[in-house]
Amino acid sequence: MRVLIRRFGEVIRIGAGVTVRVLETTCRRVRIAVEAPPGIRVIREEIYRAILRENQKAALSGPAVLEAAVALVRDCRPGLPTTGSKTVH
Repeated sequence: MRVLIRRFGEVIRIGAGVTVRVLETTCRRVRIAVEAPPGIRVIREEIYRAILRENQKAALSGPAVLEAAVALVRDCRPGLPTTGSKTVH
């Protein structure tokens, strides 16, 4: 882990495509701006952990939940192939 000290307006560059700029500092908070290429997701740690938890729950939920989700999507998008059908390209 790298620990860097930056002041208001200063920038940290990560590789060629990611920059982190200090926008505002207060006694207990720092507001930053992150610029990254479209292929790099930038999310807060607590959101990332919530996504991981939901993915783990979904993976453990079994095929019945997946089939229910597919049915919901099919109801919203008529014409999708039914379960077990093969699509030939």
